[in-house]
Amino acid sequence: MTLGFLPALLLVMAQGAAAQNAPAEITVIVSGVRSDAGRVHVDICPQETFLKPCPWSAEAPARKGTVNVVVRGVPPGRYAVQAYHDA
Repeated sequence: MTLGFLPALLLVMAQGAAAQNAPAEITVIVSGVRSDAGRVHVDICPQETFLKPCPWSAEAPARKGTVNVVVRGVPPGRYAVQAYHDA
């Protein structure tokens, strides 16, 4: 297994929350993906638990260049985002 750690997270944006405290759909746009092989994995972690298992994560097929990964069910708050390319 080859893990490529990605150099940039371009944008994180909340979408579609009907109420202010409703869980959101977060789109993480990841740049610097080197190939179409494998998958891009994203974790969204509360600040106090960063580098421990994160409660929200998602994956998308890798695509050279930029990949959008949608993470669903994230409540309002401040979070750290980590991403890697599992080629």
